[in-house]
Amino acid sequence: MKYPIAWPVLFAIVLASCAWPVTPATPTEALSSPIPASPLLNTPLPVATTEGWAQMVGEYIVFNYPSSWNPIKQELFGGAILEDWKLGIPQVESDQDLGFSAVPLSKLRPIDGEMVTETSILIGGKVGVKWVRLGTDYISYDYYTNGYEDQGSFGVHVTLTEADEVLEQQLDHLVQTVVFK
Repeated sequence: MKYPIAWPVLFAIVLASCAWPVTPATPTEALSSPIPASPLLNTPLPVATTEGWAQMVGEYIVFNYPSSWNPIKQELFGGAILEDWKLGIPQVESDQDLGFSAVPLSKLRPIDGEMVTETSILIGGKVGVKWVRLGTDYISYDYYTNGYEDQGSFGVHVTLTEADEVLEQQLDHLVQTVVFK
């Protein structure tokens, strides 16, 4: 079964070939009108939802995650900058990345799969975007915002063979726990 290429590798391809369509806009403009209002923007984390979660402290980021996961810092490659983490989600054999990219948020646009939802969400206290995309044999959960000190972008990307509401809710909460150092 084939899965979409890992997002840091896609960033490298974008940088090398400019294959993604680019919409000229500032990050604020890129996130303003096309994204419907979302309850995710100001939803406090329910204590029961994150009870038993662990915390990962990196050089540029801190985030909480379910204690059954095993995040591993990865070597930087492609368009990845600063830090890149494999989330270590059990039973997920495909993409499960959290990290920074040299590609600005305003230039990110998914090109594969059908867009199921596009909503705004807080990521590390910054307004970001959540895309859920459905392909022939996969579903992707993507979360992006401006990067460290507003340079490039920061994102979480997970690809599965089928939808998983529990994992999606965990990812929604994870991105809200992000703290940029």
